[in-house]
Amino acid sequence: MYLKQPYQDSKLTNAVLHIPKKHRGEALLEADVLKDFIRKHHKNGWQIAIHTQGDAAISEVVSVFEELNNELDFSTSRHRLEHCLLLPKKDLLRMQKLQLTPSFHINHLYYYGDALKTEILGEERVEKMLPVQSALSMGIKMSLHADQPMFQSKPFRLIQTAVERKTITGDTIAKHEQISVMNGLKAMTIDAAWQIHMEDKIGSLEIGKYADFIV
Repeated sequence: MYLKQPYQDSKLTNAVLHIPKKHRGEALLEADVLKDFIRKHHKNGWQIAIHTQGDAAISEVVSVFEELNNELDFSTSRHRLEHCLLLPKKDLLRMQKLQLTPSFHINHLYYYGDALKTEILGEERVEKMLPVQSALSMGIKMSLHADQPMFQSKPFRLIQTAVERKTITGDTIAKHEQISVMNGLKAMTIDAAWQIHMEDKIGSLEIGKYADFIV
């Protein structure tokens, strides 16, 4: 992750993960390089999805899109930010204006939530992580995903985690970000299809669409 504030000092971060003290992570691309990349591929008609893990990463990427918004039209592109563990509310507002859409790696809450809370980020930051309901409240379409093969893509597990916000040990994190079952289903179906410009082919059971669904 690329963070605005350092990782917590703990046995896990220091001795196991070997994260240096006061380390915040770092961006893998400089802003100017990212800007050129987005400009080039947007002009060529590509939909862009950027791995943004950490509040600093998200803020920097959104700032690049803001700078490019003066010369490029993002209104129909549905460019996407992936993972979005720490997505500040102010950046959600900026994403809304730019018509950027988030895909949340909700499995991080289930599998890593306990460690994130006690040893990696701390309680204050985890209470702000994966703001799924906040995005929905702002009218932002979003999806849920898993990093297969690191995590199995089990749609019902992803929905359950977004609805319950429980870690693998049963601890509840950021209860105020719980979503309804229906919104969880939409995030795994029609809204996910919308994100990739395929809502006319998949994502709901309608005449003319592919009959791909799970029971």
